[in-house]
Amino acid sequence: MFKLKKNTENEFTAIKLYSIDSDQNSIKRDATIDCVLQIMELQFNGYPDEFDIHGPYGIKKGSSVKIESFKKKLSQKGHEKYYALDGLSHDEFGFHISYANKFKDHTYSELIIWWRSDKYKVDQVSIINKLSRPFCVSSGYEIELLIWAKTSRQEFLYN
Repeated sequence: MFKLKKNTENEFTAIKLYSIDSDQNSIKRDATIDCVLQIMELQFNGYPDEFDIHGPYGIKKGSSVKIESFKKKLSQKGHEKYYALDGLSHDEFGFHISYANKFKDHTYSELIIWWRSDKYKVDQVSIINKLSRPFCVSSGYEIELLIWAKTSRQEFLYN
């Protein structure tokens, strides 16, 4: 989820929201990604630099696309076939959405929005209120992370 430059140490905040079991039936995928992109623009003054669509959308594994291609692929192929979406700006902010994950006898969908805490002042209540309609939030939490990347290995330290 995080791509960091070598030998860096940054503080991040992440909001993790979940839609669990039958609540997932009310998720509107197209409205969810539209809402996430609006949040990116309003809270971070722009879109992520790279996007990935996990599923049959013509993006090679390990590759990414820019915003124009991301929107075009979703517009042309729809929102039914992917199982996850990612958008990130290196060392800055990003999002991850995954659908129909399995845990024991339950399924859940997850939406994560993360940002550098020292660089952005984010209205978390506003984000959660906006996302609760299209994503149908069952539960969620905030987590603060201190991420230290040295050489080619990333080590995650939790506060």
